[in-house]
Amino acid sequence: MADANGGRLRVLSVPRPLGTNPYQTLLYRAFEGAGGTLLPERLSRETLRSHDGPGRILHVHWLWLKGGRVRRFLRSRQLANSLDEARSLGWRVAWTAHNIIPHDTTREDRWLAERLARTADGVIAHTESAREALRTTFRLDCPIRVIPHGHYRDAYPPATERDDARRELGLDDTRPVLLAFGQVRPYKGFQDLVERFRQTDLDATLVVAGDPTDQRATADLIARAGDDPRIRLDLRFHDPSETSLLFSAADRVILPYRKVTTSGTLVLALSLGRACVIPDEASLLDISGESAVERFRSLDDLMPAIARSLAADDTTSERAAWRRSEELTWGPIGERTLEFFRELTIPEVTAS
Repeated sequence: MADANGGRLRVLSVPRPLGTNPYQTLLYRAFEGAGGTLLPERLSRETLRSHDGPGRILHVHWLWLKGGRVRRFLRSRQLANSLDEARSLGWRVAWTAHNIIPHDTTREDRWLAERLARTADGVIAHTESAREALRTTFRLDCPIRVIPHGHYRDAYPPATERDDARRELGLDDTRPVLLAFGQVRPYKGFQDLVERFRQTDLDATLVVAGDPTDQRATADLIARAGDDPRIRLDLRFHDPSETSLLFSAADRVILPYRKVTTSGTLVLALSLGRACVIPDEASLLDISGESAVERFRSLDDLMPAIARSLAADDTTSERAAWRRSEELTWGPIGERTLEFFRELTIPEVTAS
């Protein structure tokens, strides 16, 4: 499909597709299948200047700031300057707002998010709730298009039989298995889940599995887990096969998040046919639908919500999760993304 001036629309992704997260790879595969082109370079002044002509989109997913205070300050200004330079060279800036404000934020993270929101020619939100939150938070007047987060069926091996997965992982197959999965960071609330779980006598196994990216949060998690034999901590990066095995072994996937806009873990659980316990956040419910999840309304309601979920019919919940993931196919997502980007390259775009 051509842009308004007859050429293929070109996208520079920030960051480039990550090997640890298949989201961007799946998105751009569908985007190129619809007729767009993903540029292979990383963001730099040289890259921005080496491409000219119409139909250029700088597509921002995440602007991570790492290191100490001075380094974060300098990096935030460098990224802001790159956004300004892209605009001055005729690029259109599109932002997929996976998170409205970055998790575990500092002042520099918030400043950069606000700068990105002001600079963007158009924004993609994954849900209607997220779109409204974006408008409220940043008072945006640019177009905001709702395009869902696609499923992960093509990125992970299909789920195996639950009993087989438990045997391979050495898990007790006589009691339920609860899985909390993802990077260990404060906003994920894994430490809250472990603490509340230990306060109960629930006859279940709690597996917390994920990359220990935040040292302080990881130390807190380990301390709170203590020596409870019902809790297994598997704190490392898991490849797709290992990830699929963990989800296959689980009866329920628990998302004890303190604050969240979009969750790839929720989409992954749905993709592998696993029911979830999630916070009562409208944006997450927009992703999952009602039937595949049980919601907790406060931290005090977390363990009761898990009990309610375990009491529900497994087959009904898992079928609902699988059906919901079927609606999140990548082909239409790639087409809608390309269509939105083409609209942004037209000089006059009305908000939608």
